[in-house]
Amino acid sequence: MVDSIIITPGYIIRKQPYKERGFMIDLLTEKLGRVKLFLQQGRAQKRYSANLELFSRSEWTLKPGRTFFFADAIDLEESIRLGGKLIWSGYYLNELLLRLFPEYQEDEGLYAAYELALKALDSNYRIEPALRFFERLLLMHLGIFPDLSSDHEDQMIESHRTYFLRRDEGISRYPRHDALPLPGGFIQKIEADLPNFNLNTEEARAYKTMMRYLYEPLLQGRPLQSRVWLQKLYYPHKS
Repeated sequence: MVDSIIITPGYIIRKQPYKERGFMIDLLTEKLGRVKLFLQQGRAQKRYSANLELFSRSEWTLKPGRTFFFADAIDLEESIRLGGKLIWSGYYLNELLLRLFPEYQEDEGLYAAYELALKALDSNYRIEPALRFFERLLLMHLGIFPDLSSDHEDQMIESHRTYFLRRDEGISRYPRHDALPLPGGFIQKIEADLPNFNLNTEEARAYKTMMRYLYEPLLQGRPLQSRVWLQKLYYPHKS
């Protein structure tokens, strides 16, 4: 943890009551990564109540304590209000960060991908590419996104081949019972680390399936509650 006051943009990704004295807040910040902040009840909480909504970006003046930060100032920069199905996608982003992104690890690229995803949700435009980009950068931060430029024998990916993705060895030419088949042309298309892929419907579905395959062991059999509730509320017939 830093030992001096720092000013950084950041988003609240969780806010919980804490010991009847205030709120414990999880922030995703540009300069510090994910941090915990305590905001005490009283005039400070009332003063900043409008700035403490999920998905809103503020400039935070943070003062370090022993185990968490305190807010010296909170200046609202942009407010995003999601509703309907879209809010559950926002909760999904936050839940992934809370479960998988360690505290106090700066990653400006992941912060930017989170911001991009929120803007896509807010505008209801090109949501799936933005979500896949965020998922990808989080996996890259964790060091488990596969190398898509070549197979595990260092052979270049060929568009006409079918390859097989395994979590422990990456892209292979050889089928395995626990591997995910992927067309070579599709792998070439998503190899560039870009948030604005132009994928057709089948390719977009394949990319989503690939991400779920990679995230499955990280979730350790505990389903994401954002997905559970989205399913219950909007797709109960699929349960």
